[in-house]
Amino acid sequence: MTNLPLTGVFSITATFKQINKSLWKTLGFHTGLDFVGNDNIYATCDGIVDEIAYSNAYGNYIIVKEDNVNRYHYFCHLSKVKVKKGDRVSRVTIIGIMGSTGNVTGKHLHYEIRKAQALTEANLINPADYCGIPNKKGAFNSVNYELKGKPNIKYQAHCQNLGWQEEKKNGEWAGTTGQGLRVEALIINADINIQYRVHIQDKGWSDYVPNGCVAGTVGESKRIEAIEIISSKNPIKAQAHIENIGNQKEVTGTHIKIGTEGQALRLEAFRLEFE
Repeated sequence: MTNLPLTGVFSITATFKQINKSLWKTLGFHTGLDFVGNDNIYATCDGIVDEIAYSNAYGNYIIVKEDNVNRYHYFCHLSKVKVKKGDRVSRVTIIGIMGSTGNVTGKHLHYEIRKAQALTEANLINPADYCGIPNKKGAFNSVNYELKGKPNIKYQAHCQNLGWQEEKKNGEWAGTTGQGLRVEALIINADINIQYRVHIQDKGWSDYVPNGCVAGTVGESKRIEAIEIISSKNPIKAQAHIENIGNQKEVTGTHIKIGTEGQALRLEAFRLEFE
């Protein structure tokens, strides 16, 4: 199982944000990845079929809304659709057959990911990052991108009076204990796709951010009170150290929260690892 839309040997024939203003007139660049390979097209996430339609640009296309995350996966130029609107799909669901419908120069899959359905640059997500492959033209094999074993997770805390700490990984504690210092911001990086957000003093929940992005505040002297994380595959084991409480009970799942809400207590340290 992979985050790829097809299996076996395949080629990337057009990359994300490849520039050609005459060919891609809306934004002036390519908004996804073009795959050529085996005909069966798989869903790349756990989710619901949100839309099945035809357009002159995309031909026959399917939109899958990913569970628990603001991500819409577009599968375009299909010759045949194998699912219905409202169907639940996973990474092992064949949702369509590669084709050449719509505005194409040859048979291929155009795969695109958006944060919302409006086609704007701000809404686009790099599908190469999501699939775990290089954003470049060439030949690849899905066997090299299998989601195997226990992924690594790395994370970094920005602490009151200390700034950014050294990066921690796979169950190590980030932050401080016994010093009365709040965690103000954090960055999480994982081998698989994750989304996370934090509950911030006086602000509430932030927006979800993907791998490698800052959640929280820097320079505003505001505590993080809780962390919420969604994993695309492996369950996460997480634990928080909280003001006046100490170490909370460890929680495990693909959608977890640690910390507190509504108690005005600072999160002082946390640790994360995949099962």
